[in-house]
Amino acid sequence: MARALITSIAACLLVMGLAACQPQTVVVTAAPQASAQDYYDAGIRAFGMGDFNQAATQFDSAIRLAPGLADAYWYLGQCYARMGMTRQAEDTYRSGLSVAPGHMRLHEALGLLSYETGNYPQARRELAQASAMGSANPQVFLYLGNLALLDGDCQSAKANFQRALALDPGFLPARQALADAQGRCRPKAPRAETPKVEKSFTGGGRAIDPSDF
Repeated sequence: MARALITSIAACLLVMGLAACQPQTVVVTAAPQASAQDYYDAGIRAFGMGDFNQAATQFDSAIRLAPGLADAYWYLGQCYARMGMTRQAEDTYRSGLSVAPGHMRLHEALGLLSYETGNYPQARRELAQASAMGSANPQVFLYLGNLALLDGDCQSAKANFQRALALDPGFLPARQALADAQGRCRPKAPRAETPKVEKSFTGGGRAIDPSDF
């Protein structure tokens, strides 16, 4: 009886040992893929910390996954602009407007960048569009006023400077620009006529003859 019990126990241990030696199946769960929103949120965090290079990488990844994410284009363009990469910034704003032509901040950004890089025709178009769409950025109206002065349109210039100050009464560049415009655009006083001096006698009548005396 004891021998049978020992045999049974030994058999059980053998079976358990064999089972333990069998190859085990390991289930590996893949990490979830980051979404466009995940990349966008990471970009916002990096942007807020001033890490524009990292932020640009995140916003670019967001756009690759979701090409219609208009705000990501604006932030990506801002990153490029702050790193001095003006050509990339302009291209990014243009790409954003191609998928979201009604995005006011993209028009603002492209207009401001165009003005600062000397592309005044494009600046006029984009800043005027931003203004028509309800921009509340005083810099937009400062630049529109400056462009109006270049065109000789004093009234439009002053109106834009006043609009900039209405949005931000403490915006000193607009205050100075308005004062300068008021000085330059003051109506000129009418010019007084210079009396005409006759160089020869043109009156009528007979000339005086000395022999008459």
